Amino acid sequence: MVKRDEYIEVASVGGRKSRRLSRQILTAILGPRVEEILELINDDIHANGLQDFLASGLVLTGGASLLPGLLELADQIFRVPCRIGYPRGIEGLVDMVSRPEYSTAVGLVFHAYEKFSGLNFGNNAQGGVLKRLIGMMRNIFGSDE
Repeated sequence: MVKRDEYIEVASVGGRKSRRLSRQILTAILGPRVEEILELINDDIHANGLQDFLASGLVLTGGASLLPGLLELADQIFRVPCRIGYPRGIEGLVDMVSRPEYSTAVGLVFHAYEKFSGLNFGNNAQGGVLKRLIGMMRNIFGSDE
């Protein structure tokens, strides 16, 4: 899938200079690792008897889900329809967080909101959830403030 003369610019990290890498070399390194990870996940699914939960398919999320060829590889390994998950039901900053790399984080925020939206974060007989959480954190970190 990668042409011989394709290069990508790798941004600098830790003050190092940015550099160009051959996409072909990068693919030769990453491809087997991605395949290995997907096979380990598939083995774990089967070892735990969870394969019947995949009957309708599998949703891939995160930045790695955008790797070219990943969807086709996942289809082969899991032998179920696979698709890339995108966050839904968000407002504001939609153009920033409606990408697959944010789908897990957005899903966790929605889940937490749905689960805890009935909690009273203000003052109540027990001091409010937020106040209790701060108290727990102070106990954990030993703050006397």
